Amino acid sequence: MAAVLAYGGGAVLSHRSAAALWGIGSSTAVVDVTVAGDGGRATRNGIRLHRSRTLSQRDCTIRNGIPVTMPIRTLEDLRRVLPRSHFSRALREAEYLRLPIGDGFHPDRTRTDLEGMFLALARRHRLPQPEVNVLVDRFRVDFLWRPECLIVEVDG
Repeated sequence: MAAVLAYGGGAVLSHRSAAALWGIGSSTAVVDVTVAGDGGRATRNGIRLHRSRTLSQRDCTIRNGIPVTMPIRTLEDLRRVLPRSHFSRALREAEYLRLPIGDGFHPDRTRTDLEGMFLALARRHRLPQPEVNVLVDRFRVDFLWRPECLIVEVDG
């Protein structure tokens, strides 16, 4: 909260710090804060300042009394700064927590790193696209190729 207050009205917690507040990432020593516009505010020790011309009120909310970017905006920000595997993990966690992320992301629907690696392997070898984490009867299966009547479980 102090980092947001240091930049005054319109400043919000963002990027990795927002992800930690939403429960989809881990906190870091540096606090990420975003302000609208492209200038006019000095940087401060321990705070990574992001300036955004696209930040609007609809991108922001209050969580635990702290102004923060909405989950969907947080993920958009994370996509630009995290390695793909870390971003995928954050996206899966947001889905699991049922955070409002809309349809802006087309996740691979994997739930674990091992599932993500298997799907990447299948794509690399140009296998047909499977259905991922779907119900078959009363069981949730990791991968399903319906036409081939094939189910693959990688971590069950």
